[in-house]
Amino acid sequence: MLNSILFVSRRLHFNLRLPFISIIVSFLVMILSISISSGFRKDIREDISDLSADIQISDYSNSLLDDSRSLIYDSTLVDIVSKYKNICNIEPVVYKTAILKMKDNIYGLLFKSAPFIQEKDAVAIPKFLADNLNLKKGDYILTYFMSDKMSVRKFKVDSIFSSVFVNSDNPIVFANVSSLQSLNKWDTSQFSALELRAEYEDIQELENISLSISEDLVENDATANLFAQTSYRRFYSLFSWLDLIDMNVNFLLVLMILVAGFNMISGLLIFLFRNISNIGLLKSMGMSDWHISLIFLRLASKLIFRAMMLANAFALMFCFFQDKYHFLKLNPENYFLSYVPVHLDIINIICLDISAYIIILLSLLLPCLFILRIDPAKTLRLK
Repeated sequence: MLNSILFVSRRLHFNLRLPFISIIVSFLVMILSISISSGFRKDIREDISDLSADIQISDYSNSLLDDSRSLIYDSTLVDIVSKYKNICNIEPVVYKTAILKMKDNIYGLLFKSAPFIQEKDAVAIPKFLADNLNLKKGDYILTYFMSDKMSVRKFKVDSIFSSVFVNSDNPIVFANVSSLQSLNKWDTSQFSALELRAEYEDIQELENISLSISEDLVENDATANLFAQTSYRRFYSLFSWLDLIDMNVNFLLVLMILVAGFNMISGLLIFLFRNISNIGLLKSMGMSDWHISLIFLRLASKLIFRAMMLANAFALMFCFFQDKYHFLKLNPENYFLSYVPVHLDIINIICLDISAYIIILLSLLLPCLFILRIDPAKTLRLK
């Protein structure tokens, strides 16, 4: 019977254009949706980790910019944190606010210490700030620091870095740690916070690590005034926005599968109507309804598979060029990024392809019920 199914299906041609195009568009939209959503989450998460790490330990007052309060970086604190295997980097940092004035431009800056800044009066500034002020490597900037009294410092632009964030309100400027400590009149053991970079699978795992660290800090008298907080908590609105994107993507996936399924059902029905006489002939020769259905399902599955492969190829090409050239731009004031990010998660794409393929194929069992109602005597007499 299998040979007869293959024989018949090879002589029928299911080449309806509309269902084919519909499947391509649906799979293309689905793949691009999850790639862009994954790109947003990956780029924003990595940039947050670069700028402020995954977990931050600070005073309960949570005032990183108050130079009257500091975190003492000693062996007690190191012992508490270093026992966690997920923690891959420990970095004490100093934060300091300042005002930058150049001609008619005034910016509020957030200075942060960084180990790659070796010179005491050197800084690294974001690219958008350098572009706005026409600054280049080797130029000098004059900054004003306000605490008990105002102090003025002149810094040399040592490097210019790019960031996926374009924040014109409070740009981060990296400086030498000892330079910022001296501005706060701190010794070498005093810092604003301790930043930890961790290896984790999801947000919940990171939250569990942070909670355990906080519990250990409270249990020790020397660190009872400290607590740990994840980047998810510090940038809650940003991650909530990412969750909203994921929700919209899930809705879009369901919608595209429904659209593809509807078009395939209508296309298969049209194809069955065109082949009523062939179906009647096969029934008269003793072939069962189920085996006749398998013939048409095989033809439909081949069309779905070809359309799916084409959609995957188009999506891979788009993601490659977008990731390399960033030709699709975004307004960073609304989307946090200046371009459309893409990230190809091959496992997710394969799972999406298989799931959508199976769901669409199962939906085609509905039009196959039409075969049950065909009377071979009537169709052959009409022929």
